[in-house]
Formats: sequence, C-alpha cells, structure tokens
Amino acid sequence: AEMARGVAPPPIYLFIFIVTCISASRVLSLDAKSFHQVSNDIERWINELHSRTSHAHLLKKDLSDEVGVSIEPVYPQELVKKMARDISSLLKSKRNALQRIVENLQDGAGSYVWSDELRLNTSHPLLMKDLDPDNASHEMTYDERFGVPVRYNFSGIHVPLEVYEGYPEILNGLSWSSSVDWVFQDNYERDPTLSWQYFGAQTGFMRVYPATSWYVPPNLIDLYDARLRPWYVQGSVSPKDMIILMDRSGSVHGQTFTIMKWAVKTLIDTLGENDFVNVAAFNNTTQWVNNCTYCQVNKTTGNTSCTQALVQASTSNKKLLFHAIDELTDGGMASYSNALNFAFNAFKQFEGTKKEGEGASCHKTIMLFSDGGTEWPQEVFNKFQADNYTKSVRIFTYAVGPHPIPTAVLKQMACSTGGKYSVITTRSSVRTKIQESYTSLLYPAQPLNGNHIDQYTTAYTSAVGEELRNFDAWHDSVAEFQL
Repeated sequence: AEMARGVAPPPIYLFIFIVTCISASRVLSLDAKSFHQVSNDIERWINELHSRTSHAHLLKKDLSDEVGVSIEPVYPQELVKKMARDISSLLKSKRNALQRIVENLQDGAGSYVWSDELRLNTSHPLLMKDLDPDNASHEMTYDERFGVPVRYNFSGIHVPLEVYEGYPEILNGLSWSSSVDWVFQDNYERDPTLSWQYFGAQTGFMRVYPATSWYVPPNLIDLYDARLRPWYVQGSVSPKDMIILMDRSGSVHGQTFTIMKWAVKTLIDTLGENDFVNVAAFNNTTQWVNNCTYCQVNKTTGNTSCTQALVQASTSNKKLLFHAIDELTDGGMASYSNALNFAFNAFKQFEGTKKEGEGASCHKTIMLFSDGGTEWPQEVFNKFQADNYTKSVRIFTYAVGPHPIPTAVLKQMACSTGGKYSVITTRSSVRTKIQESYTSLLYPAQPLNGNHIDQYTTAYTSAVGEELRNFDAWHDSVAEFQL
C-alpha cells in the first residue's frame, strides 16, 4: 500500500546469526547431507524474504506490458568480456592514431634542414590566442564533437608567455612539425570517437588539432606551459622516488624563502601519480614538513607511530604538502650533512617498509634547495655511495634567491652524482628553471630495438573549450594520451 502511494517502505536490515552450542558428539553426527539441507533451507528463506521486501515482481509486472521492453538474465562474465573487448578496441584505435603522429614527427625532425631565414612576420603561425570565433574571416565552424568553434585545415599553436614566438628554435620547430597537420586530419576522419590531438615540443610550443581559440580569463595572464603539465612530464620523464630538501636556515628569510616555497610547489606540481615524493626542511636538524602525510590521507592520524618516508604524488597528498610548505618558518644554521644523511636514510627506510605497488622502482632523486653554503658533506657521500641501494641516488641542487652565495658546494653535489645544478634568482624564473632542471636527464630509457614503449598517463578532461572558462580548470585539465 505504501508503494502504491509512492512512499518507499522503511529499510530492512538483515542480520543472520548461526550459533553453535552443540556437544562434540552431536557435531560429529551432522553429516554432509544435513549441512546441505540446512544450506538449502537458508537459501530458500533468503530468496523468499527478498521477494517479499524488495517487490521485484512489481518491476517485472509493470514492464512486461511495455512495447519493446523485455527482462533478461544478466551474465556478469559475458559482460566483463564484452567490456574488455570494447576497451581493447578503443585503445587500439587511439594507439594507432598516435603512432601515425609519432612516425610523421620523427620523419619530419630527421629530414628537416635548419633555416636562419625564418621570420615571424613571414611564417604567420596560427596562434590560438589570436583566433576569434566571432570573426567570420577566421573560418571557424562549431563542432558538436568538441563543443566549440574549430578550424579543421590547421592545428592551432600555443606558445608559453616566457617564450617569444619569433625565436629561431620556435619558428624552425613549427616548420618541421607542420606536416603533422594532415595526419591530424586523417585521424579525425578515421575515428569519430577521437577528441583533441596534441603535440608538445621541448622548446615550448604546442600544437592542438583542430585549432580553436585559446581562452584567457579577463584581468589575468596566460601562464599555461605544456612542459610543466603532468601529462607532458609523465610522458617525457621516467617515474621517480623524490625527496625534496628545503633550506630553512635564517639566511633564507624574506624574498629568498618566498621564491624557494614557490619553486618547491612548482616542482611538486609537475609530478604525477606514478611518482612518490616527500618534503623535508632542514637547518641544524631535519624533519618532514608534514610528519604524517600518509596517515592524514588514510584517516589514521591517531596512530602516533605512523611513518611513511615517501607518499604517492596524488592530488590530496600534494595539497597536504603545499599547506605544510606555506607554514614553514626560517631560523638556525644550515647543515647539509644532516639533511643528506636524513634523505639517504629515508630512501633506505622506504625500501624496507613499502608495500607492493608503492615506489616508482626507477629513478631516485634528492632535490636540494638552498641559498648557498660552504659545508662539503664528504663523509655522508662516502657512506651512502658505497651502499648498493643509495649509490644510484642523483642530487639536483637549486641555488635560490637574488644573490645565492657561495654555490660551489651545490655544484659539486650535483656533478658528483649525475644530477644538475640550477640557479633561481627571481620568482618569474621559477617555472622555466624547474622545467629545465631535471626532465632532460630523467627521460625514459629507449629500447635497443628502436620500438616505442606505450606509456599511459593520468587522464585529464579537455581544457580547450569555451565551457571551461575558469582559470584553475584551464590550467589543471588537459586531455592527453602519450606514447
């Protein structure tokens, strides 16, 4: 009656308790046949209870007279197999499209002859910032597949703010990669499910097909750089186990400390879910900026013995680290020996405590940010470079601040471990320096047979569209499938 009036019956909670308080002799008398009978009785009782309480028969009765409606049994195994076939077919078509793009770009780069005669006013690259869907001369057509006006005959170009479109490297890059446009068009026509197609170059420019207008929110500047996005970094750099060391001694106060915090957060933002990371701040002592990052994420902050050297570079973990970095204060004297000893031991601890599936199992790096120092931690290097696990750790050093001095030790740390030394003097140079610092040294190993290795990166929602007129969404969402 309640269902007829549209009122849902109260939920029914079913608890089944089977209590056995039988003597040993009685238990021995319960043979397999008896247990089978009990099992059948329980199954029949549960089915009857489900039929009475769920009213499933009403669904069947109500729909049985509908034209074109039938109720059929569902076989989970067959559904899973069909889903697997569909997903395999979908990924295969996307991989084939990407393979055609890669082969075209490789051929174009290999056969291209560099030209010093190219000029911006004669090359006329199709910059998406200049495209206006309301301008009839721009020949843009609304496409339901993408949800925005697009132009099909060319790919659109985006160049980061710090990069001048007229640089010879950019103009020559646009020239040798221009032939990929016909591959983009061919892929678009072959596969009706294919969405945006991208190509990001190390020099900074990015091609997007089909071309569309690049939206920049009012009163804001376009800070997008494809080379700093997780999809680009994940596709061009192998997974990493990374420990970041921040000098928080008294000498890094003020502007230097502000630049350092910004640089560290920018570095973390380039990491993806295949990477594992943590941040430690040091002066005369060293400690994690967030001692219980792992526990906070997993709702176990009450566990005072919680220790996790590295955590997955997920969005939630990044937010915890960002907040902890913002709360740091300066003071004391810096000790490189203490900081490096802490980091190397953390790598060894992580190796001994990590669970299956944790850790990048590839590169191990220490990223050290400081305004300079004179202490050379020779004993620490001798100890850990003799250890089979930590001898492969690379150190990347960053001299931070308007006048970082002295920096000879920072250079020596990086050079002696196969890392790289970088200088970040202003906040405006942070993005470029972070991008250049480690990606060129930690690229994925290429197989000897020359075949490509498929690498699936984190999924992103497309950012190229009028519906995403939001600055954060514009910067944090990109659709990409990397090879």
